[in-house]
Amino acid sequence: MLGKSCTTAGAGTSVVSLDGTKEVYPTGGLWVGGVKTTDKITDATITFYLPTSLGSLAWVNTRLVADPTYVPVWSTPKVDTTVTPRSGYTAYTMKYSGGWTYNSTDKTYIAAVPPKFTAKISYATCTSSITAYSTRSVRVNGTVYSFTRGPVTI
Repeated sequence: MLGKSCTTAGAGTSVVSLDGTKEVYPTGGLWVGGVKTTDKITDATITFYLPTSLGSLAWVNTRLVADPTYVPVWSTPKVDTTVTPRSGYTAYTMKYSGGWTYNSTDKTYIAAVPPKFTAKISYATCTSSITAYSTRSVRVNGTVYSFTRGPVTI
């Protein structure tokens, strides 16, 4: 889901991306396993921890740029100081308010719409390794479940 594209042509054309369309269930995206069709899934969030050396990133919903009539179901990632801090990293949280598709074979709810955001970074920063973490959180019938992945290097 996390990636980058480093381009020397033009100023500010290198980007870091949060793109859930590149990989879908079961290798990517947001899903909740071991659930029943009657379970209530709410308060889904993904928090990405990116190095503070990247500066404060201004995220752009690339779906909305491509289609101005698109109604966002993922909030734009914003700096989140309410989550558990990670030294040397800035936390960016995005919230999901869209629908869920139930996979009865796997007893899994899958977020119907994956996130798709980019933020400009410098070419010099882009060509260096970027290490990140992500925490996914969801509430099932009122109980919060979360897990952290990382570190990953892009």
